[in-house]
Amino acid sequence: MRRGIEKRGLSPVVSSMFLILLIVFLAIFIFLWAQGFLGEKMEKFGEPIEGVCSRILFDVTQTSRTGDTYVLEVLNEGDVDIRYFDIKVSDGDGNSEITTFMFPADVGGDAVRESVGLAMNDGQDIEEVIVYPVLVGNKVGKGDNNVFTCVNSGAVI
Repeated sequence: MRRGIEKRGLSPVVSSMFLILLIVFLAIFIFLWAQGFLGEKMEKFGEPIEGVCSRILFDVTQTSRTGDTYVLEVLNEGDVDIRYFDIKVSDGDGNSEITTFMFPADVGGDAVRESVGLAMNDGQDIEEVIVYPVLVGNKVGKGDNNVFTCVNSGAVI
């Protein structure tokens, strides 16, 4: 009689441990993946920063233009200090670019008048300019300061 090859496999205990480890690993992976979609919540004055954005009231006008240099005047008429502004320029083909206007507009302050260079990188003519206020808020539970662009509070010039 010939002796057959001994067949050996994992014991049920070891295979159960591998299965549990796989499930735990997948649960952690899915949790971290979902956190990327949810994002971190921010607040200002103890309320969600999106609600503060809805209270922003500012006026922006283009006082002059020389080539690609625009002179903008911004007046904060609301009750929220604005840290700076993001300016979105768009051409007729749907392309857009963002430029930062690094001047604050404080509540009750004078109008800020500064020049900013606005041009499309591809040389196209600018069709639309939208100015978005940027606020500083705190991450909920962490207290870290972070900036937040209020995209629903933009002003077209």
